[in-house]
Amino acid sequence: MSQFLLSVVNISKSFPGVRALDNVSLHIEKGKVHALMGENGAGKSTLMKILMGMETPDAGTITCKGKQVQFRSVQDAMQSGLAMIHQELLPFPELSVAENIFMGREPVLFPGWINRKKLYSDATALLTELQLDISPTDLMKELSIAAMQMLEIARAISNNADIIIMDEPTSAISGREVGILFDIIRKLTSRGIAVIYISHKMDEILQIADTITVMRDGKHIVTKPADEFDNDKLIRLIVGRELNSIFNKKQSPPGAVLLEVKGLSGEGFSGIHFSARRGEILGIAGLMGAGRTEIVETIFGLRKASGGAVFVNGKAMTHPSPSAAIRNGIGLIGEDRKQTGLVLSASVRHNITMASLNKWSGIFLDRAKEQQISREQIQRFGIRTPSEEQTANNLSGGNQQKIVLSKVLLNDPDIIIFDEPTRGIDIGAKAEIYQMITGLAERGKAIIMISSELPEILGLSDRILVVREGKITKELAASEASQELIMQYAMTHTAN
Repeated sequence: MSQFLLSVVNISKSFPGVRALDNVSLHIEKGKVHALMGENGAGKSTLMKILMGMETPDAGTITCKGKQVQFRSVQDAMQSGLAMIHQELLPFPELSVAENIFMGREPVLFPGWINRKKLYSDATALLTELQLDISPTDLMKELSIAAMQMLEIARAISNNADIIIMDEPTSAISGREVGILFDIIRKLTSRGIAVIYISHKMDEILQIADTITVMRDGKHIVTKPADEFDNDKLIRLIVGRELNSIFNKKQSPPGAVLLEVKGLSGEGFSGIHFSARRGEILGIAGLMGAGRTEIVETIFGLRKASGGAVFVNGKAMTHPSPSAAIRNGIGLIGEDRKQTGLVLSASVRHNITMASLNKWSGIFLDRAKEQQISREQIQRFGIRTPSEEQTANNLSGGNQQKIVLSKVLLNDPDIIIFDEPTRGIDIGAKAEIYQMITGLAERGKAIIMISSELPEILGLSDRILVVREGKITKELAASEASQELIMQYAMTHTAN
């Protein structure tokens, strides 16, 4: 019998105009963590969809537990012992935690009647095993994104999977929860379960993986033990070129104050004071749930303030709303591009131009002008798309983020808020977005940037605000900041 739980040999897959996979092979060992890395568009998602029966390969073979298989549906894959934790969560919000975990596999007393006592006791046992302080009777809609992510892991484990695919499992969870997740993964592998771990976070990969496979442009590039890699080697293999300075931040003195926040309070935060200056990148750091997103969404008018005021160029914003914020020269690139930044079913052209139609179109839409503008933006931002008519949902995460950037920047705001600007995108696309952010600061824009990735905060920011439990606990100059100091103020210090 093969030493591998799962073997993929010479898998190829093409879509109209795109060869997504080109003779890719992958071998997954029992009780090991096999990391899969590559830029968005490298073919990782297509390969995982084939493994989960969501796509059919054009060529190649799949062998699972020594038997050649062909998965025609997700159910086929699950019956063979595969489970996948998706980056994009799809919970049943009105149902309980226990009902979500065992959806479709509920214990029954007799046909048509769920054994709720066993349902909740099984869920309690599983939640206890995973160290999750969540009640099985809680409704999913009451939980944080991080908690929902951990419950997806619980659901996979409850299905007795032999192979668990984790797609960006830490994209929405805190450092503490990452530690718990890694403990869970080690317990799983000690029981012989294999984990396919997909992430753009190299520090996590090097910490948890036994084996690393790198893909690029639909091809297998290399598979080696994790201890044969370091950050620089991984970057070179992933992007196919050197990235000598991923941040490349130029230091320059900040200009005049463009935005001033005085005593701002709202849902999840209170008494917020800070300013943002022309030509400056102001980083906002803190743990998940600290109130960072709530603060910037209130500044932009998406949430209602309960106190305080926001001043732009010394003038108070009255009757705050997104339209008022845009009129006052504020732009927001939100943390969830798919929920709030894009209309996924619309074309690239429509997504780029929809927020600025009133600036260049009258009573009737000037389609020729719209096409011209969208093509200019596609070229300016390096958006990789077959045409401006391509549906936004069909593009990679990095290209979707560039569409959101182009849409917001078409209004030429002076104050630009980035909330997790590189979440879920690859190292090459990150470098391009960092270059855009620093370029905007060099042009005199005031940049406010929230990020959960401390190297990103440290590499780009001129000043750093640390937020804990809805309050700013510390302001740090870039020259004095470190990961350790930021975490101290994010976790233990009170406001000062």
